[in-house]
Amino acid sequence: TVVKRITGGLSEANWFSYTLAAVVPINLYLFHRFQQRGVRCLILLAATLQCIGIVLSFTRSAMIAMAVTIAYLVMRGRLPLKPLLVAGMLGAGGFIVWNPAGLERVYSIAYAEQGSTPHRVYLFLGGVALVQERPIIGFGYNQYGPNFHRWLRTVPEVPEYVEQWERALEDRVASGDERFEWVMPHNTVLQIWVEFGLLGIITFGALYALMMHDLRQARRYGDPLRQLLAECLLASALGFMVCALFGHLAMTKIVWMLAGFAAALRRVAIAPRVAATTQPGSVLP
Repeated sequence: TVVKRITGGLSEANWFSYTLAAVVPINLYLFHRFQQRGVRCLILLAATLQCIGIVLSFTRSAMIAMAVTIAYLVMRGRLPLKPLLVAGMLGAGGFIVWNPAGLERVYSIAYAEQGSTPHRVYLFLGGVALVQERPIIGFGYNQYGPNFHRWLRTVPEVPEYVEQWERALEDRVASGDERFEWVMPHNTVLQIWVEFGLLGIITFGALYALMMHDLRQARRYGDPLRQLLAECLLASALGFMVCALFGHLAMTKIVWMLAGFAAALRRVAIAPRVAATTQPGSVLP
């Protein structure tokens, strides 16, 4: 049975759900930013639709990421636990009653054993082998797939389901329906390291570390509302990090948007402190 997964116009259900997982925490900031009842209702509606979109994408890792972001905000005291549990039970009950086609993909152990998960093990192992083969300079942009295919053909024994998948891939490439370049490792670290080498993964890691540093600075020095926004963006960054363990997300726009928001928020959060240091005779507390 072919399961219809919503893609939200991104043409890929996983990318759609990963983007939503990074966006959902921002609704908490917007809810506190606007006091009008009608606006708050719209924000709650948007957050509800985003959560439904994650579930209907049937992307398990995005649901894990959403759980991580919620847990972080609860532990930071930004989300009340009891209303959250009530909303979670109502949502889960609604999906159980509705039971949309494909929902078993989320919770079925049989699907985990027979679906895409076993194939991803070989995509991961291939990525590790390629990193070991060329760790410094990598293979170049979009070159994971062709080199994974080359590596897979050198593996002496692979399960029958992997051989069937490989033959089907070769047939689709031969017919022009697919390209080897479209095959990805479902792990952002491996994607970047295989394609761009050690310098690429160090650069990406440094960008992420600087983004987290900017958000912690904004949380420390900003006013209460900006501290809340910093917490929400930190939750988004943590959620994206979880998604990056299961998806190839180097080219998704949301990570670069989060980095830009973090840099801008830090600048406006520390602006009063910087201004105080420029005044003659001022003393910082």
